[in-house]
Amino acid sequence: MDAKVEKGKSGPSFKLMSDIEKDTDLKKILETRILDSRVEFTLREVLGIAKKEFHDEIIDIVRRKKQVNEQVKETNPKVAYEVVSNESDNVIVDSQHASTSMISSTEARSHYSRKCWARATTEHHVKIGDVPDPVMALIDHGSEINIMSADFYRKGRWPIDTQHGWRVKAATSVTEDLFGACPNVKVTIGDIEVDQHFFVQEGSTYPIILGQPYIIAVRMETKVLDNGSAYAKIRSQDGRRTVQFMTVRPNHERNKQELRDHSIPKECDDFNNQVFD
Repeated sequence: MDAKVEKGKSGPSFKLMSDIEKDTDLKKILETRILDSRVEFTLREVLGIAKKEFHDEIIDIVRRKKQVNEQVKETNPKVAYEVVSNESDNVIVDSQHASTSMISSTEARSHYSRKCWARATTEHHVKIGDVPDPVMALIDHGSEINIMSADFYRKGRWPIDTQHGWRVKAATSVTEDLFGACPNVKVTIGDIEVDQHFFVQEGSTYPIILGQPYIIAVRMETKVLDNGSAYAKIRSQDGRRTVQFMTVRPNHERNKQELRDHSIPKECDDFNNQVFD
């Protein structure tokens, strides 16, 4: 045991520190083994953690994570998330539109009872591989594959197989060759990361289309609220983290209640006279 002697008014005082305490990286233990996982300690770690240091380190880490979240919201509100704790999951909620559900029941009913010619599809910003900027991805429950546009592929230049022999057939029965196949590309939403296979397609309408392979991998759940908005919830593969995010905003500009933007003018009585005089 090491002993440090300090002179005080009432005589010498001793601060004892064991070799175990000195060799324990408290910060690393808290960040990688406690706050992000189920609480599991080895006997060596238990002996090496002092009560006051343990408490102070937790407060410091929580404070720093809160500051990071606030900075993310300011720089890119489209991908800002807020951590919410409950009994079973750590849920990350898209906080940008958190107040949109606070409307009257009468107003809410009017949203989903309206007859629309078209409604906005489900989409969200995702981060792909090491490409720094998130991109808008279509979440397509009707697609059997994940699709990446050729333009977006050129940003990442992932390993690609151009001799895969696959073709894609659209709902209109049009068949198209696929440019290539990229295995194990990382897809990130919130703090949920999964590796997914992508087919590269020329002329894709979205840079990324997440189909059934991704939906199944994250066990995606979807829900439509009374105000017309839609949410999705995904889980990490170990089941310990959950991310919830908005996929359709209420009163989305893509919701079309009218068949035409401008009504056709009524025919006037002297129509024939105006044209054929």
